Amino acid sequence: MKPGWHLLVTTESPKPTYIYKALKRIGRVGAQDFEDLKAVYDFRCATCGSEEGKPHRFERDKKTVLHRGHMNPESRMTLENIIPQCEMCNAVYSDDFVFDDKGRTIAVASLRPVLKASKRLKEEILRRLSSSPEDHFAD
Repeated sequence: MKPGWHLLVTTESPKPTYIYKALKRIGRVGAQDFEDLKAVYDFRCATCGSEEGKPHRFERDKKTVLHRGHMNPESRMTLENIIPQCEMCNAVYSDDFVFDDKGRTIAVASLRPVLKASKRLKEEILRRLSSSPEDHFAD
């Protein structure tokens, strides 16, 4: 087929790639289920970017499988509160962190990561928590 030409696949439903491109354009709002949500994220882990079905970015011998990652563990696990995360990120981050819709960590939801931290890091966290908010940006 020549570039720019289209092929009618079926008269029953749109071509899947067309649906996925449309979902990417409109974003999370258009997602009806987890498959649609994965399409919004281009079938990649929102946290590390590994592509579903392909070798993982950090563990090349494993294929990436996307799971429902909790954006905010304090809220129910609904379509509005999940992001696609690979098996590794979902296990590492567990329910200890809060994410934005881009998969970036925005808060700590549990004391577990703090309790596992080194003594020096615990002291730094305590220092920052006991100082005024303006002091946080002085570093």
